[in-house]
Amino acid sequence: MIRSQQDYNMTKSRADRVRAAIERAVGSGPARGEDPRLHTAGLDSMRRQLEELETQLREYEQERRRHS
Repeated sequence: MIRSQQDYNMTKSRADRVRAAIERAVGSGPARGEDPRLHTAGLDSMRRQLEELETQLREYEQERRRHS
């Protein structure tokens, strides 16, 4: 849960890093010798994490709009 602007900024930065990691993983595909199913599972996990971070960011933004 985001409770302050500082938390918001850190969460936004984290979401940006996860988004970039997803893009790199999609672009590179599985590493040599990596089971493609593990690569897909890792991507799925990062996507779920990104969704959670984006939800937290939206909720904080909505709360700020209600109180402004």
